[in-house]
Amino acid sequence: YWHTMHGKWTLQYGFAKPSEQSFKFEEGTDAAFHGFWLWPCTMFNVTPIKGMMTVIYEFPVDEETTLQNYDIYFTNEELTDDQKALIEWYRDVFRPEDLRLVESVQKGLKSRGYRGQGRIMADNSGSGISEHGIAHFHNLVAQVFQP
Repeated sequence: YWHTMHGKWTLQYGFAKPSEQSFKFEEGTDAAFHGFWLWPCTMFNVTPIKGMMTVIYEFPVDEETTLQNYDIYFTNEELTDDQKALIEWYRDVFRPEDLRLVESVQKGLKSRGYRGQGRIMADNSGSGISEHGIAHFHNLVAQVFQP
């Protein structure tokens, strides 16, 4: 996937692969994923599943803790069995895996060897392995606290 920065919002986009465990959609259909992050702490994710999106709200509690609220929306009023299974997959598999990954990259920040001069990884193409979005967010935070 790729990142693009746009003032007080960013776009993360890429393409999903259908899976029996998660995203079930026909091969050859639009497999695009779009994640819109809005300053300071809201994300809208449009999945390749027609009529579905997620919204994530993040509330900083203190310098080490963030409360996250994760909502899943469908356009139909009654959930199908596939939609119920997808919600369970998000709750039981995807979100825990994602949060473990996010937390694991923070572990070393409290070690005595870390001197607060960490590196942000960025490549010229803004690919999914790049941290352009993190640098963009940190710059916005710095602007708030600069006189």
